[in-house]
Amino acid sequence: YMTTQRLNVGEETGHVDVTASPLAELSDDFPLRPRLLGNLIPQQCNVWMGYSQDGSSSGLHHDYHDNLLILLRGRKRVTLFAPSDSALLYPRGTISQLHPNGRMNYREIGHTRADGVDPTSRIALFDERLRAEVELEAAERSGDAAWIERANEALEEVLDATLMVARDDFDDSCGEGDDDDDDVDEEEEEE
Repeated sequence: YMTTQRLNVGEETGHVDVTASPLAELSDDFPLRPRLLGNLIPQQCNVWMGYSQDGSSSGLHHDYHDNLLILLRGRKRVTLFAPSDSALLYPRGTISQLHPNGRMNYREIGHTRADGVDPTSRIALFDERLRAEVELEAAERSGDAAWIERANEALEEVLDATLMVARDDFDDSCGEGDDDDDDVDEEEEEE
């Protein structure tokens, strides 16, 4: 069988690609937004192919996003369990949060929003900034001094977090925090 899951970050866009190899090489052969999906925007497109004389199985697992299963040939039996039963299914890891939409967070992996976005990512910070700006505008229209102060503080927190992410990105692009150069210098000094 063949499966693909690991997605790359696009060099030109800086966004996570929707498909990974080998599916990416076939992406010109099918629409990334089939009409069947309506206004839904795919976050990730995967391919899973299996063939065996005895049949194949993807095993008991859960996916982080909604799925559209298209079977090209053969049969597939799918058994669905309610997210509320997840603790009874012997998960690999400790479930730290179960979102209302069924999205699970594991203590060992980290926290995400219900849509799967890392709350410290640029996307989440952009969403938070928009919400904070709308909140501040509403507070200013109301004239409520206490509300304005709270909304201002919330916006400042988001802007501070955005600056921290931008600084970390800049440091990463400059190679700051990379200890490899220090190791070379130490070796040269020992000689």
